[in-house]
Parts: sequence; C-alpha cells; structure tokens
Amino acid sequence: MKGDISGFLEGQAATGAASALRTGDAELASMFGPAALQQALQQLKDEGADTQTLRRAGEIAATS
Repeated sequence: MKGDISGFLEGQAATGAASALRTGDAELASMFGPAALQQALQQLKDEGADTQTLRRAGEIAATS
C-alpha cells in the first residue's frame, strides 16, 4: 500500500466534518477535532457555501 495514509485520513475527517457543519449537526461535528473542523470550514468556503451556512458552521465549530 503506497501513498500518504495520514493525509488521506485527515482529508476524510475534514469531509465528514464539512458534512456535519453543512447540515447543522452540532452533535456530529463535536466528534471531529479542531483541525478537521478548520479544514471543513475552508472546504465549505471553497465550495461557495452561502453566508448563512458559513455563519452557522462557524458557530458550531467554535462550540465543538
């Protein structure tokens, strides 16, 4: 098995965290660490999420 396994796992965590933030699921978001939540917020911005979604996602990330 070749490749950056750590990077792959971090990317998967960020994707999962982004899904939790996108849907507003604070309980699920709390299962991810700060790095994954930070990457998730950036992912949402890069995807062009609307202001309301980003605001709510930021609030959830800050309290998780």
